[in-house]
Amino acid sequence: MKIIGNANPHLHYYAYNCSLVKPIRPNKDSHMANLYKELAIISKLGFPVILIYLTDVGMAVIATIASGQYSAVDQAAVGLSNTFYLTALTFFLMALSAVVPITSQLDGAGRRKEIGIVGRQGILIALCFSAIVIVLILATRSLITYLEIDPAIAPIAREYLWVIVWVVPLDLLAAVVIFLSTGLGKTIWPSVIAFSSLPVNALFTWIFVFGKFGMPEMGGAGCAIAIVAAISFRFLCNISLLYLDYFKEIQLFVFDKWNDQDHFREIIKVGLPIGGQGIVMFGFLSLASILIAYEGVAALAAHNVGANVIMASFLFIHGLSVGTVIRTGNLVGENQHARLSDVGVAAIVGSLVALLLVALVFAVARQEIAALYSSDIDVLLILNNLLLLALLIKLGEDPGVAIAALLEGCKDTKVIFYCRLAGVWGVAFPLAYILLSTKGLYGFWIGIAVGQLVATVLLYIRMKWVLRNPEYIYRLRDKVVI
Repeated sequence: MKIIGNANPHLHYYAYNCSLVKPIRPNKDSHMANLYKELAIISKLGFPVILIYLTDVGMAVIATIASGQYSAVDQAAVGLSNTFYLTALTFFLMALSAVVPITSQLDGAGRRKEIGIVGRQGILIALCFSAIVIVLILATRSLITYLEIDPAIAPIAREYLWVIVWVVPLDLLAAVVIFLSTGLGKTIWPSVIAFSSLPVNALFTWIFVFGKFGMPEMGGAGCAIAIVAAISFRFLCNISLLYLDYFKEIQLFVFDKWNDQDHFREIIKVGLPIGGQGIVMFGFLSLASILIAYEGVAALAAHNVGANVIMASFLFIHGLSVGTVIRTGNLVGENQHARLSDVGVAAIVGSLVALLLVALVFAVARQEIAALYSSDIDVLLILNNLLLLALLIKLGEDPGVAIAALLEGCKDTKVIFYCRLAGVWGVAFPLAYILLSTKGLYGFWIGIAVGQLVATVLLYIRMKWVLRNPEYIYRLRDKVVI
């Protein structure tokens, strides 16, 4: 057995022999107090991150509304371009988020200077990822002309992608700073900065889409200018965070050790399965849209709107999951494995509370929500029923998101990917495909709900195993190679 890094042999002795120690069982009141405490901690850590999620959703909404007001062709071009852009970017952005659990574990262990080394490897990886994403987007741009789409859409989409592609390095480099800050438990400033970029995006969208203040009237391509401006603003503001004390403490820019193979490989090893989860879901959603298109325009429109509503309702569980990753990583770094069970239960309870809030909103304002997206009677009839099925999907998915966050905080990301792959492609897709032919769109969504539930059950089984095997967690933490 070979130990890589700065592992402490005394910690390994504890890890491999902790099962011999009989735990002291807390009374019921103490257990509930611990659950409330952990729920409060992960909520406090994760709540500010909601602003980042709101910002990303807000930019998409602004682009959709502004381009739609300009023309239907521009709106279609912006939607198509954003699909290509996000498909190319999401995998690499999610893979880079491995910096969060790695940083939180090092922070919990008191190894803050080592976090600077992780950050420098993150910068190098971000630059490599940026080059790959730029090549993918430019290749996609060159192929748009050959797609069988409205000829009026192609030139707008090509111009949009040509503008937005050059902001990719700034986006990924800013993400490194955000992930480092998040892993250190400092989530407020990155969230405030992200949210403050939303007005910048709105202003530049108005100026360049409609040609205000003497600027050219660019239509849909003006939305790309606005996104570039907002992300550039966010990048500059995030760079200013490096002057804060907690960033000075980790010594991010100490140039004597820029290339550290161990941490470079660690980010890749932990991050690639996280990015793979994005590919699993993007691939499924893309294929789902193609299959549902055969059910008719109303069914496809209702499906797309329903999917957007589910994404918007993910707001609170997203913040909760980020808080869970940070808290779990800190406890693993502190050798507090025994407290992870309370974190897991608290995260699941929090996800169910968030689901209950969404259910109340859907119960009270389901028809009003549907009316915001469409005035077509056929679409509204389908959508009203889909929003009820959306709750069924969230009941199966949201607790799984909370459980996956705990596993991610332990850096057990490969198994998360396998569970998602089994649930989505092993169960959801074949079942949804069969039910689509017999029950229509409603059957398809029921198949999705069953698949998400299966993924959650698999994740729960894995979490229980991890909680019973602390030596495995410490092997992941200390990079033990057998």
